[in-house]
Amino acid sequence: MKIQCIFMLITAALAAFNAYEEQLGGVSTIGTAVIYALLAGTFSVFAYFIVQRWLPKFSKPYCITAYTSVFFGFIGFLYYASNGKADSLESAAHMHVIVFPMLHTMLAILLFIAATIWGIVLKFGSRV
Repeated sequence: MKIQCIFMLITAALAAFNAYEEQLGGVSTIGTAVIYALLAGTFSVFAYFIVQRWLPKFSKPYCITAYTSVFFGFIGFLYYASNGKADSLESAAHMHVIVFPMLHTMLAILLFIAATIWGIVLKFGSRV
């Protein structure tokens, strides 16, 4: 759990740096980019925490989901932050600041659904 939180903090810093580098505007725009960047990772880690606390026997799929989601966000924002500034402020090169977190959140939701199905199979598959 600590490793996931550390990677989420690094992801937040990379998202803030990327938003600043892309010249998105004021503090509120950079803050919004950071919130979007942390949405999927926070959702996954929170779901894992809840399942681990109440159903520890079936928490393995959620652990894998949380690690996958957090590392995917970290790698994505590491790439975007190290990629440098986009060519022009008039182009669509800045779309990744909003689109990548949206796709990351959709991936986290799909992984959460898959983990739930896997958990159901683990729970009811042992009875059959």
